[in-house]
Amino acid sequence: WATFEALAPINVKGKTAPVPIYRPLAVQSATRAKPAAGMVGHTRERGIITAALRALKRSAALAPNAEPADTCMVIVVEGEPGIGKSRLVEEARRRARDMNLATLSGAADPTARATVYRGWRGVFMGLLGVDAIADNATQRQQVMRALTPEQAAHAPLLEGLLPINFEDNEVTSKLQGQARADDM
Repeated sequence: WATFEALAPINVKGKTAPVPIYRPLAVQSATRAKPAAGMVGHTRERGIITAALRALKRSAALAPNAEPADTCMVIVVEGEPGIGKSRLVEEARRRARDMNLATLSGAADPTARATVYRGWRGVFMGLLGVDAIADNATQRQQVMRALTPEQAAHAPLLEGLLPINFEDNEVTSKLQGQARADDM
């Protein structure tokens, strides 16, 4: 689903009346319906994932005060279209939830190839707690609360990753080209 802000109508060649236009404010990925039956196939992959999740659970239990980076893991699922990657990821997330482990996921979008960090958007939106917030203003406030003051000064550089309409500020407006990319 998406939410939009209505903008002033514009005149368009070939139309007699002004045409209404809209700006997207927030887009939320549709969640897939959960199949009623358990997953069939991918036995080897499910075994690997289950073993990895159990190991993570054990390491978290052995070091309850450890830094989050010491008790996390990344599982990459890749392959040709139609082989069940999305279903395997959903199964892995279900198993992680059953073990009281938090999950984040990101996915590429074939229509957004020009957006360099698009595959990471879901991960960072989840980490920053903005994935379930519909409007950009509240998302920006949440991101700013999550950042240190130094990081907050560079928040507009996150726009390519988190499209929530950050406006350039005194720090970022001076950055151009490679310097802007390097500062991100």
